[in-house]
Amino acid sequence: MKVTVMAGLSAKWNMDINSSLIFVHCHTVGTNVSVNLQLMRRLLFLFCFLIASQFVTLAQDTAWLLVSNAEIEKLGVQNDEVFTFYSNAERIQFLNGLSTALVEKGFLTATWLIESTNNDTTLAILIPGNKIYWAKLDVSTTDDFILSGAGYRKKDIDGKVFSHQAVLNMMRSMLTFAESNGYPFATVALTDVQWYDTTIAATLNFKKNLFIEFDTIRVIGNLNLNANYLVQYTGIKPGDAYNQQLLNDLAGRLKAIPFATRSRAPSVEFSGNRATVLVYLDEKQSSTFDFLIGVLPNNEITGRLIITGEGRLQLNNIFNAGELFNFHFSKLESTSKQLETALTYPYLPGLPFGLEGAFSLYLKDSTFLERIATTGVMYQFIGNNYVKALARFYNSAVLKVDTAFILNNLELPPSLNLNERAYGLEWNFEKLDYRYNPRKGYAINIGATIGTKIINQNATITSLTDPDNPEFDFSSLYDSIDTRTVSVKYQYQISSYFPLVKSATLLLRAKGAGLINDFILQNELYRIGGNGILRGFDEQSITASQYHVVTAEIRYLLSQNAFAALFFDGAYVENASANLLSRDLPYGFGAAVNFETKAGIFGLTYALGSQKNNPVEFKNTKIHFGYVNYF
Repeated sequence: MKVTVMAGLSAKWNMDINSSLIFVHCHTVGTNVSVNLQLMRRLLFLFCFLIASQFVTLAQDTAWLLVSNAEIEKLGVQNDEVFTFYSNAERIQFLNGLSTALVEKGFLTATWLIESTNNDTTLAILIPGNKIYWAKLDVSTTDDFILSGAGYRKKDIDGKVFSHQAVLNMMRSMLTFAESNGYPFATVALTDVQWYDTTIAATLNFKKNLFIEFDTIRVIGNLNLNANYLVQYTGIKPGDAYNQQLLNDLAGRLKAIPFATRSRAPSVEFSGNRATVLVYLDEKQSSTFDFLIGVLPNNEITGRLIITGEGRLQLNNIFNAGELFNFHFSKLESTSKQLETALTYPYLPGLPFGLEGAFSLYLKDSTFLERIATTGVMYQFIGNNYVKALARFYNSAVLKVDTAFILNNLELPPSLNLNERAYGLEWNFEKLDYRYNPRKGYAINIGATIGTKIINQNATITSLTDPDNPEFDFSSLYDSIDTRTVSVKYQYQISSYFPLVKSATLLLRAKGAGLINDFILQNELYRIGGNGILRGFDEQSITASQYHVVTAEIRYLLSQNAFAALFFDGAYVENASANLLSRDLPYGFGAAVNFETKAGIFGLTYALGSQKNNPVEFKNTKIHFGYVNYF
């Protein structure tokens, strides 16, 4: 049955509307109907007229709803608005919704009833009743601490329209606040309720009951983890007031620990006024060893190949304090090498923050040596989410000076010795369904530093002698540049995973970095390209003062830690060093597969790339073989 309800039909007669009646008339014939009803003694009386006509079609009924009370119109029922129902159940649900909405607006006795039914003709009456106002809510027996914590304000209650939902929300807020401040067994109720025609008064009866403190967190399982880590990570500290919100968040926090797995949900044991939290955690294989071998064509000798390689060791929780140690070594080409180490200690004893230290060493054949030391204070949130304040010390020393360039041009070369001391912030946030091979979620990492760059004189340059001009002092070349400048660096990586069909996901990622300085040197440029960023190119073969790489990758998940993928990497690259400016839009594309075995995870990547508007050449294919082992 199809039932159509239209609100606000204009009557043909003048009517004095001052009561609380609404008529719903359902019929199947095209007649005019007027209804006069007299209601309960405690309600005002009203005569309303309902006029309706209907074009009758097979298997359809029509109901016209006349709304004349101003309060009812605030429910969103507008003149000439038509509602269509296809069953009596839908019509009843609509009427119930109107009466419920009226209750929330202070008409506590709002209801509806069926006045008469004749074949397919039904007359229903909606009865709002009187609007009820608060006369007084007595809160004298409740602590101000609880009232203020729940957001209670006297001016929001006394004299205002009574709202059943608002009262429930206030009582729930009081219980929630009490549970988070040591009173998990608190109770609240409205007592001494006095209801008059248009007003209501009551007493708020709140009982805190027993005050509870946290005792300890007890680990049940084979995970070895010191108490300080759990206390700082969960926020559950012995002697603190019981906090239900911390317990509500506990399961999610424990799930995010990378080196632990939960065997069951946490629980709480109460003894006297103490609460012991039980967490069920077993050790998880999260430390990794992996290596990557690249097979690349030799751009200088046709038919020859270049073998590159890198290895990484990551150790998790080796001293049972949640610490993370990273060691990374890479041989990018025959004479270029890079070494990186990092140690993260998440929580110092008794403190909610930890320390991080990192060191990087990069040797570019015999051209220059780069050293970077970073130390930071880190505040860790759930999982791998953190904010970090850091200090960064950078040094680049030129090992081989182009003296011929200096003598011929009487100007400084594009690479110079420099030191930089900078300070900054880094923020990392992840929400992934599985960190190591996600199907949905996102990850964000943003950081920036600002500091002072100092260009140091090179003894090889200052000691030069020009045969044609022996009197020339080469140290004066440094007078032509500002040797002390402000340097700003930023970096970001934003990744989003969108589930597609079953076991498939779309990865969209933006990654970039930039260097802002008045005089950028070649030996301080970023180096990109290779399997880590911008696939399809030789490892770190592209130098840039700023780069921005976008990735689109469709993955089909083969198992928990394995996938097959098609990818595209596109980049904007800018080099603004040595008074030059060049821009390019390189891109790479290809396929990758990781497959999981009992011995570990093996991977293969096949990629092609193009830059500077050159065509894609299959002879420049980049192939990488990888292996990851969890232990």
